[in-house]
Amino acid sequence: MIIETTIRLSAVGKVARPTWGRCVSALSVDNKFMVCGGGVNLGIWHLGMYSLATPMEADNVRHLTCEMTTDKILTGSMHPTLSQWDHSGKKISDVCGKTQSIYSILQTSNVSFTAGDSSLIDVYLNLGYVAFSLDAFPPQ
Repeated sequence: MIIETTIRLSAVGKVARPTWGRCVSALSVDNKFMVCGGGVNLGIWHLGMYSLATPMEADNVRHLTCEMTTDKILTGSMHPTLSQWDHSGKKISDVCGKTQSIYSILQTSNVSFTAGDSSLIDVYLNLGYVAFSLDAFPPQ
């Protein structure tokens, strides 16, 4: 027997943003939790309980990507800002990158990378600043 459960993100008042729509453009999942946002505000969801564990307050931002690791959550949005959050949903830092929007985040043990709406890939050796940028299409 298959039991089907649907979590209606846009119906949960703490993350609903009707003027932004109902899309989910940022998603990251581990064994117990899911982080997602986009039209709906970012939130950390408990998968076993099918419920919102905590909202992540981010006014006037549509998140386009997120990456959850064992110790932090990184988010990118329609702004040039890489945000770092803890697992309780508290924002730790914002770092301005060189692209206007961040579409992709890759996190390794020591280095973070972001890519967005330009040919630049920003490289963060620690999450306090952009250490350097790689240009995928350098001038010839």
